[in-house]
Amino acid sequence: MFETGQRFRMIRRASASLCIGVSLSVAAAIPSSRASDILVGRAVLPAGPFAEGPSSGQQLGTDPINGQSVPFVNKQPVQGFSAIHDNGDGTFWVIEDHGYGAIENSADFNLRVYKIRSHFKTKDGGSGRIDIKRFIELHDPDNNVPFAITNEFTRRRVLTGADFDIESFQKAKDGSLWFGDEFGPFLLHTDATGKVLEAPVALPDFDNPGKKFARPRTRSAKKRLQSAL
Repeated sequence: MFETGQRFRMIRRASASLCIGVSLSVAAAIPSSRASDILVGRAVLPAGPFAEGPSSGQQLGTDPINGQSVPFVNKQPVQGFSAIHDNGDGTFWVIEDHGYGAIENSADFNLRVYKIRSHFKTKDGGSGRIDIKRFIELHDPDNNVPFAITNEFTRRRVLTGADFDIESFQKAKDGSLWFGDEFGPFLLHTDATGKVLEAPVALPDFDNPGKKFARPRTRSAKKRLQSAL
């Protein structure tokens, strides 16, 4: 997790656009021992793409970021990918990091998984563009998350970057999704639509057998929030 300034300095240095490269072991002239680490294709997602959604970036100040005016009115940014799942058909599921670098400025950044198609540019051609096909949004309508979240009193209870910092994910054989979170740290389990299926799984603290290594956030926080409202 980065502070906002660090995160966007990193974006300017490394990715005013997102670059995805893949290694393909199809060139017979490349020894199999080396084929997996040779870049043969590249596709770029510019910093500008947005997806439909509520306004975001309202705590980022007023100065443009990578040429984009803030806040992002009636839209959510598509950038900052932290994990990729290859669907095997030319498309990928990608997850965004938790938002803008801090809990305090990421409450309006909805946690999503985007499906993209990459048209890799290789030595044989290709456009190098990335198409955004659709997305799923992490949400908890069944109140499985046992502590107060940003959208606590809404029907759908969409999860945001102030609730979890998702960094990795895997697709299970049954089609459900598992996400690795940094805040707890927790494991989050959702169905294929992003609906949370069970309470976040706290990870064991191996230095203290029998204890869980997780931030102590409980329903008491929810009760305090309800009282405040």
